[in-house]
Amino acid sequence: PAPRARRRAFALSAVGWLGWVVAALATTVAAWLALRPAAELPPSRLAIMTPGLGGSGASSSRRHLTFLPDGQGLVYAVVGADGQLRLVRQSLDADLPTPIPGSTGLGSPVISRDGRWLVGTASVNAQALRLPLEGGTPELVAPGMISSDDAEFAPNGTLWTSTWEDGGLAEVVGDSLVLRARGGQHRLQQILPDGRTALVLRARVGNATGAVRLVDLRTGEASELLGTPVVEARVTRGFLVVLTLNGNLQAAPLDPSGRRIVGEPVTIATSVAFTGTAVGQFAVAPNGNVAYIPEEPSSLVFVERNGASRPATAERRDFHHPMFSPDGRRLSLDFNSVEGRNVWILGLAEGTLSRATFDREGHDATWTPDGRFLTYIAPRSESDGTILVLLRKRPGSAEPAETLLASPSLSYTGVWLRDGSALVTTAVDLRRAGGPSDAPAADSRTDAAIVRDGGRGPIAPLVASPFAEQYVGASPDGRWISFVSDQSGRDEVYVRDLAGEQDQVLVSLEGGSEPVWSPDGKELFYRETGQRDPYLVAAHIETTPALRVAGRTRLFPIGDIVGTAPHANYDISPDGKTFVMVRRSPSARIVVIQNLPALVRRLHGERPRR
Repeated sequence: PAPRARRRAFALSAVGWLGWVVAALATTVAAWLALRPAAELPPSRLAIMTPGLGGSGASSSRRHLTFLPDGQGLVYAVVGADGQLRLVRQSLDADLPTPIPGSTGLGSPVISRDGRWLVGTASVNAQALRLPLEGGTPELVAPGMISSDDAEFAPNGTLWTSTWEDGGLAEVVGDSLVLRARGGQHRLQQILPDGRTALVLRARVGNATGAVRLVDLRTGEASELLGTPVVEARVTRGFLVVLTLNGNLQAAPLDPSGRRIVGEPVTIATSVAFTGTAVGQFAVAPNGNVAYIPEEPSSLVFVERNGASRPATAERRDFHHPMFSPDGRRLSLDFNSVEGRNVWILGLAEGTLSRATFDREGHDATWTPDGRFLTYIAPRSESDGTILVLLRKRPGSAEPAETLLASPSLSYTGVWLRDGSALVTTAVDLRRAGGPSDAPAADSRTDAAIVRDGGRGPIAPLVASPFAEQYVGASPDGRWISFVSDQSGRDEVYVRDLAGEQDQVLVSLEGGSEPVWSPDGKELFYRETGQRDPYLVAAHIETTPALRVAGRTRLFPIGDIVGTAPHANYDISPDGKTFVMVRRSPSARIVVIQNLPALVRRLHGERPRR
């Protein structure tokens, strides 16, 4: 009995000892698991279906989306069942969005870092307005702030924006803009987390792309981060995310300082949409999420004066700047492809497209009056940045293009006077301050200009005021120029004699842009900008005994027609009967990439982190 009792006691002791060992091991394993980094979540993509995304007309040229500060939700612009454009917010795990009260007509949303405030741009007058993110009554941000396309909040809650005057960077203080970094032709992309550095593009008017720079907001000193021109750029989770001109969204790793690229970029999305004014339809969040809107290829259409339309070609691309040849048998236009952005010719009898330029970023072509040559612009890198070059080329010729003019002031190819002696165009920095240096005035913006000597220049001002003049055109007889100015507080169409000896005449009513002359010079067509459902308008022009507008006729709605700047994005045939226009295909979805760092590692062939 005694040995049996001893064995029983030992067994009970062993069980107790084993229990303590198991408990200790469990505690150790639990502690190790708690301290061990969690396995990295795999990257994923989700699609938010949003019919009516972005709206039409003037609102379609704005940015359509942005992230909430935590990256777990979006604010985006959509047309509701009532036909009104408004901003909505939606969590990534929600089935439906929630409208933001008071946001009707707003685009290009920007959210403050604390998630309390929303800034957007009114589609009617392009004013930047502010309201609570939960909804409320919009109020003007600052009288001098034109749109929120290039606006960003800093970590301390202040709002920054690019300035039209000289491409500088300004801070909103109260209801005023205070210039902090002068010059540089910079487009603000982002205020980085340190609050002292701005991510910008150096891009001039008329050029859709620019190099990526970092600007010290205290000193104004700029350093280059990426010399390759891109449409837009953002930084998140140690990566530079850029949108290229061919619609690719790419991510490149940065060093810990965020001031140098240290690896090859990878393409994280293709066919990403951007507007004719180079507003990229993508956003990044601090947590590494990325959202974008896929590009839906546009259609090239012929439209009669009664609004009846038909396809000009079965091809669907991001067509831009279509223009009839003087004989009406061909169209010049440009679009992006794997070979870059180039000018192409559409033969109307055969319906065939043939490539006309080989610069990889040639665009905005216009025909010489005799129809023998195309003139167009392409960017060229210089030591102090990128400038535009005016070139001339005979379509179908193997000869290289002839350089007519290279100028940092050039913004658009221009429109030829009928005698071929000069082009009228849009330029920058032509308004002079006077004095010994004769430098550009501090309030110099885009100006109406002329390039004489058969396009060889120099560039001379036609209308150079403290306001923005663009969309410059010439009447068929060469006596009159048309242009758009914001001198009244919104864009309006004006006509003036070429010599500048008479007063200008207001053509549009309640907003207008993209004026185009009829072949006989008796009408000036323009796009309404002050209407929710804009029309193409024909203004009837009389020049004797004095210049005046004899009447206006609204022809047909053009809310689904793609516009651009600083030139018209449509043309009329030499017989005055048919317009050629670019019709957009409405976007219907937002794609969200979750966990960008993991996606980049996967695309580089690396294993997930554990």
